[in-house]
Amino acid sequence: TDWSPTPGGTSIKFSGPGAYLITPHTADLLLGAGDFRITVWLKTVVSGERVMLDVYAGEAPTPNWQFSLRDGKLSWYASGYVLSGSIVVNDGVGRLVEASRVNGILRFFTAGVLDGEIADTRDYSSLYATVFGIGAQVYSRNMAYDFTGYMSGINIRTGPNSGGHTSGYTPGWQDGTGGLPRTITASATPSALNFPG
Repeated sequence: TDWSPTPGGTSIKFSGPGAYLITPHTADLLLGAGDFRITVWLKTVVSGERVMLDVYAGEAPTPNWQFSLRDGKLSWYASGYVLSGSIVVNDGVGRLVEASRVNGILRFFTAGVLDGEIADTRDYSSLYATVFGIGAQVYSRNMAYDFTGYMSGINIRTGPNSGGHTSGYTPGWQDGTGGLPRTITASATPSALNFPG
C-alpha cells in the first residue's frame, strides 16, 4: 500500500464498500469480562458511521461489540452506543487509536490522548457471531458501515496484563504491534491476535 505507520511497514487498504476481511470468531478473540486492549493504526477521511472491528450479532444473548468511527470520532457499540470519542480522526492523518478496559473502565485514546471513558462491566464472551470482521459489519451484513482508508498493526489483548492505559501516553511506532511480529499469533495468557503492520 502507499501508507504505513512504520518505516518499511505495510497496511491494509480498504477501498470502500465490499472491501473487508473476516476471520473465524474463536475463543482467542473473546474480550471477556475483564481487562482488554485493542489498538489500530488508522488513516482515513471517511465520514458517517464506519466499522473498524466487528463482533456484532444483533440477536446475540450476551453483549457483542463494534469498535468503529461515528461522525469521524471513535465509537464503541454494544447493544447500543456505550462510548463516543470527541477527537476527530478522519482528517487523513495516520495515528494510533485504542479502546481499552482496565478495572471496569472503558477508555479511548487517540494518539495517546485520553478521548473519553465510561464504566463498562459487560461480559464480551459471546461466540454467537461466528466471524470477526475487519473493516465491515459482517454478521448482520450492511455495506453502509464499510470502512474506507488504511489500518495497520491491529492488536487485541485480553487479561490482567493486556497493557491497557489509564491515562495519556506517548505512543511509539511499536505501540499496538507487539514489537511488529510478522505472523499472526495467538496465545492464552494474555490472549492476543495480531494482524501485523
